[in-house]
Amino acid sequence: MSPMDGTTPTLTNDELRRMNAYWRACNYLCAGMLYLRANPLLREPLKVEHIKNRLLGHWGSDPGQSFTWVHLNRLIKKYDLNMIYISGPGHGAPATLSNSYLEGVYSEVYPDKSRDEQGMLKFFKQFSFPGGIGSHCTPETPGSIHEGGELGYSLSHGFGAAFDNPDLIVTVVVGDGEAETGPLATSWHSNKFLNPIHDGAVLPILHLNGYKIANPTILARISPEELDSLFKGYGWKPYVVEGDDPAVMHETMATVLEQCVLEIRAIQKKARETGSCERPRWPMIVLRSPKGWTGPRKIDSKLLEGFWRAHQIPIPDVASNPAHLKILEDWMKSYNADEAFGKDGKLIPELKALAPTGNARMSANPVGNGGLLRKPLDMPDFRKYALPNIEPGISNLGSMVNMAKFLRDIVAKNMTNFRVFGPDETESNKLGEIYKAGKKVWMGEYFEEDSDGGNLAMEGRVMEMLSEHTCEGWMEGYVLSGRHGLLNSYEPFIHIIDSMVNQHCKWIEKCNEVEWRVKVASLNILLTATVWRQDHNGFTHQDPGFLDVVANKSPEVVRIYLPPDGNTLLSVTDHCLRSTNYVNVAPPQKQKRRSRRASQRSLPHSELRPRFEFARPRFLHAALYQEPNQPTAFTATAGLMLKVSGENDATGVRADGIAFARVQIFYMADTPPATDIKVWVSPSNGDISANPIIISKNQLMGEAHWTSKSPIAAAKLSIVTTNPKVPFAGSTEATVIFGAPKQASDTLKREGLNYFFFSRELGTSRTDLLPVSQLFAPDQIGNYLGIKWTDGTSYLLTWLGPDVQPISPAFRSVRGVGRAITSGNNEASAGMQ
Repeated sequence: MSPMDGTTPTLTNDELRRMNAYWRACNYLCAGMLYLRANPLLREPLKVEHIKNRLLGHWGSDPGQSFTWVHLNRLIKKYDLNMIYISGPGHGAPATLSNSYLEGVYSEVYPDKSRDEQGMLKFFKQFSFPGGIGSHCTPETPGSIHEGGELGYSLSHGFGAAFDNPDLIVTVVVGDGEAETGPLATSWHSNKFLNPIHDGAVLPILHLNGYKIANPTILARISPEELDSLFKGYGWKPYVVEGDDPAVMHETMATVLEQCVLEIRAIQKKARETGSCERPRWPMIVLRSPKGWTGPRKIDSKLLEGFWRAHQIPIPDVASNPAHLKILEDWMKSYNADEAFGKDGKLIPELKALAPTGNARMSANPVGNGGLLRKPLDMPDFRKYALPNIEPGISNLGSMVNMAKFLRDIVAKNMTNFRVFGPDETESNKLGEIYKAGKKVWMGEYFEEDSDGGNLAMEGRVMEMLSEHTCEGWMEGYVLSGRHGLLNSYEPFIHIIDSMVNQHCKWIEKCNEVEWRVKVASLNILLTATVWRQDHNGFTHQDPGFLDVVANKSPEVVRIYLPPDGNTLLSVTDHCLRSTNYVNVAPPQKQKRRSRRASQRSLPHSELRPRFEFARPRFLHAALYQEPNQPTAFTATAGLMLKVSGENDATGVRADGIAFARVQIFYMADTPPATDIKVWVSPSNGDISANPIIISKNQLMGEAHWTSKSPIAAAKLSIVTTNPKVPFAGSTEATVIFGAPKQASDTLKREGLNYFFFSRELGTSRTDLLPVSQLFAPDQIGNYLGIKWTDGTSYLLTWLGPDVQPISPAFRSVRGVGRAITSGNNEASAGMQ
């Protein structure tokens, strides 16, 4: 469809002038990121020494994406929209980054990238530079929940964010190269699962700029009629914005985008007022603009703008070709940056006013930092669902069919922030009990026979589509925007999403390094139809290799659980759904099997949780012992709690004997404090911290580094605050022991600490584990760090040299059952708790 015909322009002349100037400023910043390391506003003639030594990045989709962003800003302000932006085209970060910088969010998150000439230069220099930022919308990018390094997932991520977010509009720009991938092709069907009453909306914009790296794109080379039929067949209502004249394109885009927003609002208004949510035809846009739009059309008689050569660095040889350097200078000056940015390098007020303010800015929307919105699940006590009357090793019972009752009640208690995802296997995986709380979402046509066990509903909680890619993408978008989910699938076919899970692991690993990223719920994957029980399916259905894929990821972001029976599975499920920033994988058996554990409701939570524990090379994570029925360090419900980090290189002792520790203070409450809280670390040796740890009013945690003034072997750290209204909760002090090999035995005896082998987790209670002294000869114990909290939780991190060998047969046998992760000389190992 074409835009509505009308005689009155959508944009006034002044709006058109200012929006075009803002867009030119975006394009200038995109080009600056690709080329400049000095002279950021071209105040002097461009010279080779102003150019980066190595040119990296992509230009092709940037102008079209910035063009879209500018027009979305107008509608956000006009209609007070709650909107986020997902960039699908590969390497399209410059467009997102430039807009975040112009609207001020980037400078707020990274103050050294200030909104002036000096800050702009730092903004340019960091792009695609070691120690800087990448060319995708990485976790360092404000407002991003989709990196886009691997193509195909933008649309499913967008729908995941929109589910149960009734006021949100997710604009997803889909690259035409990305549109050729299988995951993207199936995700167009997501419109059959979007409920206009309870969910938000997704506005896809297919960006047809015609070319990939060096090839034309398929959808850009089919007829307009065929393209229109394709998307109508998918159930969309397509509009087309096409051209290369900026003035004409601005007016057309403004008209079409506003029409789409009004249609979305009308669909939602009708459904919410009448209670009728028949599947609508949601609008979408096909944006046809030249690749590398506004760049030079030709260089040396070779096509650039509108051709594949504009995909990456448009003019790659500017450092060696003076004529091309001049072309680059003229091209960049055509954007009139001197008019958009004042003498101080700041965006002039009339352009600055075009952007929304506060959280209405797309790069500042809290949905783009979903941990800010995450609320813990309302979880029933898993022990209430324990299988009764078990004779260990004799009773033959089903794990999944019983755990489904636990999931049923979790769904019932969390009807707006928890969903179960899977490719047509929920019933097969013995999870049908969930349907009593929430059926399968189905916005398509209904038949009479559906009432006989179809379990379909327009307002369901189970998301099923026979595309593992789409289900995984939905769950990732749902989790990254602040909610919780669980994916269930067959073990042999989960390999279909190996690469997706790999990308998500990279995302959360990087998020752990970005201080302003708040932790999101873990990605929970439940595998069934395991290799050992394929009675009728045979060899095609036997492949346990997904665990191999997960096992070679960083131990900071992955966990594998191996529940042997029903009661253990209950504990594993409870633990995983409470965790954050992990990919949790558990392959339970859906068929009946021998049960190993009796029903003991008094059994500590962690007693029921087997797990592979993975150690980085040269580090062995030893176990903690906690007296039965003692609370863990994370069970406090209000007030302040102290944690001393045991992570690699965070806490320890230097060669000169000076101790150091990373101290974290948690504000244990459902909501952040109303005012800033100042907390001081007070060690027993008198080295009180000079500066307080600040828990900001919009955060739940503060962190600081403490260093001793003189060599010490141990210190008791405690916390104090001057705020009388803030109580303490859980652990308020920790005994930290710093040691060397020769001090090991004496320190253990003197402190009376019970250190046992295997788990890194807090809250372990394993009475059958051996003390460290029985696992290793005293002279073989390497440098170690021991931490004991006042609530009884202990922690030991032991570094082992290449020649250290375990002396306990128990250790060797446990390691044999588990999966060894070594670097060739026994420097690291993994075991089963």
